[in-house]
Amino acid sequence: MTLFTKPKTLILDIETMMGKAHLWRMYEEVSNLSMLIEPVTILCWAAKWADEDYTYFDSVHRNSREGMLENLWHLLDEADVVVGWNSNRFDLRHINAEFFLMGMGPPSPYKKLDLQKSLAKNMKFMSNKLDYVADAQGIGRKLEHGGLDLWFKCQSGDKKAWQTMEEYNIHDVELTEEVYFRSLPWLPQTVNRSILEGHVCPECGSTNLQSRGHRYTATRVYDRWFCKDCGSWHQSVSSRKGVAATLKKEAI
Repeated sequence: MTLFTKPKTLILDIETMMGKAHLWRMYEEVSNLSMLIEPVTILCWAAKWADEDYTYFDSVHRNSREGMLENLWHLLDEADVVVGWNSNRFDLRHINAEFFLMGMGPPSPYKKLDLQKSLAKNMKFMSNKLDYVADAQGIGRKLEHGGLDLWFKCQSGDKKAWQTMEEYNIHDVELTEEVYFRSLPWLPQTVNRSILEGHVCPECGSTNLQSRGHRYTATRVYDRWFCKDCGSWHQSVSSRKGVAATLKKEAI
């Protein structure tokens, strides 16, 4: 009998270093590659496994760029699901670009869950920023950090600024995790835990389930279940045939 491990969900956030360019005037876009001095690169990252206490952090301040990226690669390689905020458009694309430029191959495949994208698809907020959504849910706010000055100081090697950046990055990951758990009933399913753990909530793995009616298709009927822990809905894996189909079979 094959034993399957519990799926691993990684909560992730990166911070990037500002690029540098020659400009003729304020508000000018870099329209020519010869104007570019340094591209935008990853400054640091923070990550934690969902439901675990420890938060990982690495940066170009405490490690070489290659070492920082290798540590992140190994975490992504272990992950079955990667959760972030605006992560599909920002974090993961920056990460993949740096892996590519460093000559590293992609980590093993994982499912992507961008909380900002998933929630905005079904809900209309005044703002789609993490700071607003987390605060509106009563979870908390992002840490105050003093604005762009923090990034300037980090890029110049200021130790106190780096300590603030580490706290800021880690807090973002922990805030994202809280929003993730609060939002489970509204999120698309990533890994159905029932196929690994028996009849449990596919989202959170709880056995605190309540039977609540049925879901009907053209030919079948499914038992419908509600998770009393995370608030998710799901249906039974196996179906019942509709009444008409059952009567027809009995008549044969």
